[in-house]
Amino acid sequence: LFRSGYLWTVDSTVAKTGSASLRTPAVTGSWTSTLTQTFTLADPVDISFWYRVSNGNGYDYLYFYVDGNYYGGWTGEVPWTQYTLPLAAGTHTIEFYYYQYGSGLGGASAAWIDDLTRIASSSCTSDTCGRWVDGASGCLLCETTAADCTSCGAGSACMAGKCGGVEGV
Repeated sequence: LFRSGYLWTVDSTVAKTGSASLRTPAVTGSWTSTLTQTFTLADPVDISFWYRVSNGNGYDYLYFYVDGNYYGGWTGEVPWTQYTLPLAAGTHTIEFYYYQYGSGLGGASAAWIDDLTRIASSSCTSDTCGRWVDGASGCLLCETTAADCTSCGAGSACMAGKCGGVEGV
């Protein structure tokens, strides 16, 4: 017997950055849960998010879909990992689908999503700090791939995912 319709919740105990993330429900037994978001893009962008999966038996899965098409699936113990996907202009629906198959772990199996962002497409290049995007005053750092990054270009420094303290786009 599968149950569905459980809502994802805001979890203030596990977060990639900040003080909270979105978490699958803490429910035992076999169940499914879906988190969807529909939006319209005026221009092409990259969407980016961080995910984490915690289950020890490999019977629970987090799937990611865009416009009904499968783009990724994860199970087992997966630490915070970033996923980025380019999207064309237009209306899109993203879906995170979690499937728990009778884990018996008392709700310990879960998945988390954090830092879901839309990043303007760019012609800038990358360096050791991560991906750069075009901004009004040149290239701005929008996300970081190295935790201890200090070189963001001439006269700039990478601080908390921003180049020179300037907000990314």
